[in-house]
Amino acid sequence: MADRKQLKYTRPEELTQSAVKNILATLNMAKSSAELGADIEVSGERDIGQKVAQNLLLRRTQLGGFKNISQVYAVPQVGPERFSELVEALSGKKAAQASYSVEGQLKGIAALNFRQTKLVVCAYIGGVELAQAKVNEKGKYQLKFDHSELPSNTELRVLPEKFAYRSAKTTAMSKMISSSRYKLQKRSVAYHATYDMMIPSDYLIFWGTVTKNYNMHGTVYATTFSGGFPISLDPLPAAKIEFYEVDTPIIWLFGTDPVLTESYLGYAYTGPDGSYDSILEHRIACGR
Repeated sequence: MADRKQLKYTRPEELTQSAVKNILATLNMAKSSAELGADIEVSGERDIGQKVAQNLLLRRTQLGGFKNISQVYAVPQVGPERFSELVEALSGKKAAQASYSVEGQLKGIAALNFRQTKLVVCAYIGGVELAQAKVNEKGKYQLKFDHSELPSNTELRVLPEKFAYRSAKTTAMSKMISSSRYKLQKRSVAYHATYDMMIPSDYLIFWGTVTKNYNMHGTVYATTFSGGFPISLDPLPAAKIEFYEVDTPIIWLFGTDPVLTESYLGYAYTGPDGSYDSILEHRIACGR
């Protein structure tokens, strides 16, 4: 990486679409913090690249993959300086990719009206969401995405279309496609797999318990301190507040910390008086 003293700070909005695409592809396809850390190591600062890489991959898992460059900028220990170094290291780096397609038929134990029961299928590799596709009226779906040159095990998640923006494991029916199911297409670096899925009636019942709207509101204040003591408390206008649903696994190994999965719900900005008001759709699951 370049010497930080000579590096001009770069903000997310200043990047070209090509640079953003390269950065997000590299971050979302990195298989380990060691692999990513080698690309973003800070010259003269031992192990900084590894620590930042670990934070990036942890946040990637929580988000289900980086969807935009602002999410990268907001990762702990990144900030303006390291973000600028990361941009310099990764913006011109093109990750080796191949094209993938997955298609199949959804069925239910009982006949399903897919025009009424609107579903989507999402593809995940390494915890990163790569594609979404609507299920058509005949129960068929087709996913297309780019990934590394060699196939990987791919998780498919099926859930109602209205929950597609937060396809957490606890909401979706999940199935795994083995990498061996992908077949290389002739005359191109492209892989194809066919995978049909049966939807148990329990999922249809579960999805039917889902929706309630919640009104999130409050006021944000900025506190000024002097000598360690607060001296003023004023409303904070134009602050962006983001809302997430956090899922924890039902079972995890004793003595380990559970891996939390965050799903984005929406955002709100505070008004001149520091107040915000937002209506969010929230999942209500029986027994939780």
